Amino acid sequence: MHDAAPPVLPATEQHRIPSAPRGRSAAADQPLRIGIYNRWLNTLGEGERYMAALAGVLAERHPVELIGHEPVEFARYQEVLGVDLAGLPQRVLPLDVDYQSVQQASADYDVFWNVSQGDIFPGLAAVNALVVFVPGPLPAPEPAGSTAEPGADAGSGRPRVVPLSGLYQPEAGLGRFVRWSGPELRLLLTGLPTRGPAALRLVVSGLRGRGVPSAEIALYDAGGLLERWRLPNRRFFGLTVPLPEPRSSRLVLRLVTTTFVPAQFGAEDQRELGVALADLSVLTGPTRRHVSYFPQVGPALRGWTPRQRALWEQASYDLLITTSRFGQHWTERRWGRRGEVLYPPVPVERLAPAAKQNVIVAAGPFGGCGPDPGHRTMIQMFRRLCADGLAGWRLRLLGPVAAGSGEYLAELRRMAQGYPVELLADPDQAAAHRTYAQARICWDATGLGVDDQAQPDGFESFAAGVVTAMAAGCVPVVLRRASLPEIVEDGRTGLLWDTPEQGSQLTRGLIADPDRQHGLAAMARTASRRFSEATFRTRLTDLTDRLDTVLEVTYPNAWTRHAR
Repeated sequence: MHDAAPPVLPATEQHRIPSAPRGRSAAADQPLRIGIYNRWLNTLGEGERYMAALAGVLAERHPVELIGHEPVEFARYQEVLGVDLAGLPQRVLPLDVDYQSVQQASADYDVFWNVSQGDIFPGLAAVNALVVFVPGPLPAPEPAGSTAEPGADAGSGRPRVVPLSGLYQPEAGLGRFVRWSGPELRLLLTGLPTRGPAALRLVVSGLRGRGVPSAEIALYDAGGLLERWRLPNRRFFGLTVPLPEPRSSRLVLRLVTTTFVPAQFGAEDQRELGVALADLSVLTGPTRRHVSYFPQVGPALRGWTPRQRALWEQASYDLLITTSRFGQHWTERRWGRRGEVLYPPVPVERLAPAAKQNVIVAAGPFGGCGPDPGHRTMIQMFRRLCADGLAGWRLRLLGPVAAGSGEYLAELRRMAQGYPVELLADPDQAAAHRTYAQARICWDATGLGVDDQAQPDGFESFAAGVVTAMAAGCVPVVLRRASLPEIVEDGRTGLLWDTPEQGSQLTRGLIADPDRQHGLAAMARTASRRFSEATFRTRLTDLTDRLDTVLEVTYPNAWTRHAR
């Protein structure tokens, strides 16, 4: 590791987004340079709808760039999702091993958002945010005796870092409390594991003021140079240095930095200053209160198990966003992290009931590799209602058609033959909203037959189609699973069922009671406003305003829960 070429952080000036003026304070109202990554940009699913909404709101206050692997089809976003992204700059990168190109590009931003379903890798921005729909399971633990998990053979005491010399007193500045270093900072690391991953984590600012040369810093142990950086003159950077193995349980490190005297540049401060530190910690697993990532994979990482790598990769994100409480529950259960819930925005303000018809509507993709939307079940439910005497009603199934789904559509049409069932394939947004506005009842059977307490991947992270139907005056009669119970209050804003037979029975009773149907529809419309675009905007703005202080994230028992 000592012989490795010293890494140099990319200079801000080399990137095409204009940088913030130098010398300005990193105040909350200063625009943040934001990059948003999505591998699946042109699939135009619910994840892309979410990403588009995110980009649209953030771009109102900050320079935003979309990152992907092919040019964005802006016209299709407008046609299919009703979202206008034209004018946002794009950055097209190769899809290479371990997302190396995207990782390197993320260092060019103040805030990096990863909104790509299932694609997790370390983010290298000053602040990194990850949107999680339904979190995947961690790799299984290695068999006993195969590879040491982090923390094995720990030295005496809890791992910690103690500054020995070279730090000034804490002070408020640069948007948070910091401690400035002098030309050399000496650190004592104690309680280290003698084997397994361990690292030193620093959050430092390269912001020195107009005309001051950029900071150059280097970290040494007794064996020589560990890492070296040049910091662009802006905001904060997270730097994590894996400690070489084998190691003692006690290490002394030196952080050497170029310095400046503010008084020589027009200020009153006569001190010789190096860099401002906002976080200084020692890591032996993601159980601490600060987030870690590795700018490059060094020798200390090559022997890690897939489980260890997965934990550290998701731990690189300062802010974890889930799209429902259902997703939040599973993120905490699988990863040991409790994310912030930011519900997807639904255009409820632009939806209203039309002249109602005797229609039951259900939304879900035709084919694809996602959760089963339950089309077969709902056709069987409707056929059963018709066999029991229901007349004058229609069932409309609508959704996008996945490539290669012709046989699936043909099967559904065969099942529906002879019944008033309509399949609306690939409707544009206007046609979908018109269908919801005309319908009286909305069904959703996604994930039927799957245990949402054991297999969350069999469900949608958030049932946006049900919210859309509620806003258009439909009564939801839906499966009591996943995110649906947090959207629909049973008996007040809709009806929940556990079996298809119960769903048919509730539907039959609702059709026979127009007054109750009308009352539930009115309550459903009101409840849908919780998921409005305005609510999304307010919540996202609040989260964005807090990004300067989200470097502390709690991981309740994460390492002890997952590393064994």
